[in-house]
Amino acid sequence: MNYYDLRKSYNILNRKLGTLKGDLKVIEQNNKEFNNIKINYDKVVQMEKDAEDYMDTLKIIYERGVIEGNEYKKRRIDFLEKYIGENLAEIFPDEEFQCKINYEKKNGKAKASLSLIDRNGEERLPRMSEGKLCRQLVSYSACIAMCECTDNKKLYMDEAFYASSPENLAKISGLLKRLINEDFQIILIAQTDDIYKDIPHREITLEKDLLENKVNIVSIIDY
Repeated sequence: MNYYDLRKSYNILNRKLGTLKGDLKVIEQNNKEFNNIKINYDKVVQMEKDAEDYMDTLKIIYERGVIEGNEYKKRRIDFLEKYIGENLAEIFPDEEFQCKINYEKKNGKAKASLSLIDRNGEERLPRMSEGKLCRQLVSYSACIAMCECTDNKKLYMDEAFYASSPENLAKISGLLKRLINEDFQIILIAQTDDIYKDIPHREITLEKDLLENKVNIVSIIDY
């Protein structure tokens, strides 16, 4: 083989080597990009796993929250039913009333209803049981129960038991006295003192001035 043939072969090999070098650079670049893609892929896979673990934790918290919420609601309803029933038993012992509260939540709205079950097992609404006094006593008992739940010791009542007979007023007075002994502060508006006369109290007597259209304090007496 003469020089020219060798030179020709060299040039061919040189071009092929250049092509291979170019291919190698492309392969190296592709390999670098592949490694970067793999690193990012591994990160995404880890993020997905972390997200799944987080969602599983949220699910556990949510389920526990629902269970605790239902149990809390049941405890409060049981407390209300028991407290209302005990106060009804003080005034209407012969009826042996049991309080039943039905609670439901639908479409984001909560609804509760209350009924009474008498000693014969008959269920009826408070307005059909012992007249207005029964409704007043249920309302009073529910308010006190809510005060107990929220640690609130103040209660305002305006003619709360106007439908009561004198005999029942004496019993209701006992309920109020029990609250006073539990450090409740009761602000009571009443036409007569029958409901509170036997309880230590401060009595503020008011009188309306029709000419000046205002109310004046006549006296403040501690009993």
